Amino acid sequence: MELKHLLIKYKKFLKTDNLSTNTIETYLGDIDVYLNYIGFDSEFTKDDSFERLFSEQNLEDYFESIISSDKYKNREALNVKLKRTLNRKMSSFAKLLSFLVREKKISTNFVHTFDRSRFMGNIVRSDDFKKYVEFNDLKTFVQKLLAFSQESKEKTTLVRDKAIIFLLIFTGVRASVLGNIKLNDLDEQLTRIDNIFLKGGGTISVPIDNIYLKPILSQYLALRGRNQNYKSENSFFLSEKGFPIDRHLVYRVVRKYTQKFLGFTVTPHALRHTFATHMILNGAKTVDVKLMLGHKNITSTQVYQHVNDIKKKYNLINKFYKGENVKA
Repeated sequence: MELKHLLIKYKKFLKTDNLSTNTIETYLGDIDVYLNYIGFDSEFTKDDSFERLFSEQNLEDYFESIISSDKYKNREALNVKLKRTLNRKMSSFAKLLSFLVREKKISTNFVHTFDRSRFMGNIVRSDDFKKYVEFNDLKTFVQKLLAFSQESKEKTTLVRDKAIIFLLIFTGVRASVLGNIKLNDLDEQLTRIDNIFLKGGGTISVPIDNIYLKPILSQYLALRGRNQNYKSENSFFLSEKGFPIDRHLVYRVVRKYTQKFLGFTVTPHALRHTFATHMILNGAKTVDVKLMLGHKNITSTQVYQHVNDIKKKYNLINKFYKGENVKA
């Protein structure tokens, strides 16, 4: 069934629930914003793809993206506006998923069973939160993390944590995909990782750099192979108890080490934003960054183009002060 036809049916469903016109339009608007967030660009959706389209992973990523919004920079806004907005969004999608369960498009309404207080507690951030890491700070962070891992090279958990952070820094992948990486997704020469899932469906491959990422992945693989307690033989990143990691662990790891070595808090999404921004600052084209990030829609990537414009202006000013002839 085409998604637009299903949403027409959903609108009629909402009207039978005695909701106000404003509430109905708000709920439908929430869906549009979400679909744009995951990069959904097709009107047709097969019945078996609704589980992926409105998956728990996608929706939790979306809720956490709201937390990272510039609208909620201070603690007062976080405690008042953010919680109110997030609760409303969760109620909106709980209603949608109830409808999809009724229509037999999905099997369960997981949003309805969310522990919202626990969810809020997991994503409360400090006032020193930063959305982007400057190059000098990033360089310092990598150097300190390298030294720290060398001092603790026999501890599998610490090496795993470093591998997680370096993978985010040097590939720009989303935190939510790390738990889905399998051992056989890495080629034997450790030059790339295949089957990185995209929010809107499909997969991409990401390259592994030889200087930073490959050595730590090799070290983690060696340590991982010695542990006999792992419960999952195929998942690449594992928890201390041997189970595949989840995105909550990734968030804790990034926050822990950025606070430890930089003195401020960074989220995995901020590292993704940092990766894209530094790529463009170093001359990458928007279309190339789009491919690296796995954006289906080029407009999702154009948010980073502003830094390229700034770079061009900066180079123009430098040439001007050097007395070179520059065409406008």
